[in-house]
Amino acid sequence: MKFTLEGKTCLVTGAGRGIGRAIALTLGEAGADVAITFSRSIGPAEEVKAELEKMGRKA
Repeated sequence: MKFTLEGKTCLVTGAGRGIGRAIALTLGEAGADVAITFSRSIGPAEEVKAELEKMGRKA
């Protein structure tokens, strides 16, 4: 049985780096669309967004 989040949308705070980034990308790999937030710098968050979009996910 494969774990899937197809059709689900998840919110990840602090997704620009560290644990938040890892969680956002893992959720994307599981099929979820991911809403991300950041607090300091938009650059890393935009990189995560681009990676999620390459997976075919909405970010």
